[in-house]
Amino acid sequence: MPKTIAYSTKIEHISILDEEGNLDARLARNTLTDDDVVFLYEQMSIVRHYDEIAFKLQRSGRMGTYPQNKGQEAVAAGAGLAVKQRGSTDWLVPCYRENLALFMNGLPMEHILLHWMGDERGNQIPEGVNITPISIPIGTHPLHAAGIAWAQKYRGEDRVAIAFFGDGASSEGDCLEALNFAGALELPCVFLCQNNKWAISVPSRTQTASE
Repeated sequence: MPKTIAYSTKIEHISILDEEGNLDARLARNTLTDDDVVFLYEQMSIVRHYDEIAFKLQRSGRMGTYPQNKGQEAVAAGAGLAVKQRGSTDWLVPCYRENLALFMNGLPMEHILLHWMGDERGNQIPEGVNITPISIPIGTHPLHAAGIAWAQKYRGEDRVAIAFFGDGASSEGDCLEALNFAGALELPCVFLCQNNKWAISVPSRTQTASE
């Protein structure tokens, strides 16, 4: 039997900015308006200031812990805007670095502070806000997103569930099960992996053999 290729794949990487910050107008066409850009910049500035205040509260002993969102605001901004433009009817299933996406889609800012201060009122999501409480265990919540997406598909709803997680979570069995479940059932679920090159305390090159 001749040797054949059983399977091959590729992942496209698209960037509308080069390493010098120059815009590719062709790729950027029909994406963000000037007003969108200003709005997102304002929101990222606000959440950066919020982040600095929360970090100082933690360092001064007024909050038990707080994982900073610093440096990852743009991911939450893009995803949050996409959901907001669809009417905030999609579900956001966050880990703990998506404050901006949550604020943009109806979560009051004080809920994040209450959560990290150990006050359960921070986990009482307001009625009509399609956001799950922050998930602390690494990689367990993509299963929740897959379940929500399954329910939406079963009901015939035009909604998407978005799970946010880091590269460390991608090594967790729960996360891989969620990916497989959503793929097998063709669920309206987006898995958003924020690869910051670190999984808690080891770099991704140590965590996985995958490119």
